[in-house]
Amino acid sequence: MSGEETAGKPSWLTENENDGTFSVSVGDKETIALVFTRYIEGLGVAAIATELDKSRRSTWEGERQWLPSQVRSLLTDRRLLGEEASYPAAVDPALFDSVQEKLAGNLAKGAGFDQISKRVSSCLAPRHLP
Repeated sequence: MSGEETAGKPSWLTENENDGTFSVSVGDKETIALVFTRYIEGLGVAAIATELDKSRRSTWEGERQWLPSQVRSLLTDRRLLGEEASYPAAVDPALFDSVQEKLAGNLAKGAGFDQISKRVSSCLAPRHLP
C-alpha cells in the first residue's frame, strides 16, 4: 500500500518524486472501492475491517490489521473526491454521496436506539419503595 501520511497528504496517495504530482495506486483504488461498495451493500465498519484483514490487504501504513475507525475515516474522507487541486479522485462522487447518506441514516437510527436503551434502563433500575 502507499506510504505514510506526511504534511497533511493522505496516506493512500503516492507522490511522484520527479514532478511532485500525486497518484493512487491500482491496489489502493481497489481497496477504497471495496470499502465503499461493501458499506453500501450493508456491511458495517467492523465487518469491513475484518474482511480487509482476511483478504490480507495492508493498511496504508503497511499494518496487517484494519481497525473499524480506519474504515470509518476512509468512508468520510472528502479528499477521496479529488476536490483539492493536487489530489486525484479515488472514488466516484455518487458512491461517496450514497455512503454519506447511509452513514447519516445509521447515526440517526443509532440515536433512536440510545433513547430506547435509556428508557429501558430507567425501567429496570432499582426503585426505593416508601
